[in-house]
Amino acid sequence: MLVLASYDRYCSSSHLYRLRSMSKIRKARFIIVTSTIIGIINILPILAIYHWEETLDICLQYSNLLINIYISSQILLYYISAPILMIIFGLLAICNTRKSIVRTGSQSTNIRGRRTQKQLTQMLRLQMNIHLVLTVSFSVVYSMTALSPSTKTPNIIAVRYLLA
Repeated sequence: MLVLASYDRYCSSSHLYRLRSMSKIRKARFIIVTSTIIGIINILPILAIYHWEETLDICLQYSNLLINIYISSQILLYYISAPILMIIFGLLAICNTRKSIVRTGSQSTNIRGRRTQKQLTQMLRLQMNIHLVLTVSFSVVYSMTALSPSTKTPNIIAVRYLLA
C-alpha cells in the first residue's frame, strides 16, 4: 500500500494529464480494492507452508523447491522491490513538484509553495526511512531462517519471533 501511495503522489504531481487522471478517487478506490484482493491471494499459501509442531510447541515451515521459490518471491517482492519502488516514485514526485514550481515562474517564489514542497520532501523521506528501519532487520532474519535450514537454531527463531 505504501508503494501505491507513492505512485499516487507521483501521478498527482505529474504535468501529464494521463498520469494525473490515475490519481482520481474512483480509480484509486478500484486500485486499492484490486491490490488488496491480489495481496490476500498472494499471502494465502502461507497457511499451507507453516504447521504447528505440538511436541516442540513451535511453528515450523515445510521445505521443498516450490515453497523455496514462493518464499524467495515474497522476499523479492516485499523486502527488495517495495522499498526500491517507494524510493523511485518518491523521488519522481519530488522532481515533478520542483518542475511545476519552475514552470509557474514568479509564483514559485512565494513562501507557501516552498513550504509545501519542503513538507512533501520531508514526508517522503520520513516515510521511506521508517519503512526501511522497520523492515530491514526483519527481512534479514526472515531471509536467513526461511531459506537456509541450518540457521533455524532456537536463538535465531527467538529473534525472528521477537521482530515479528
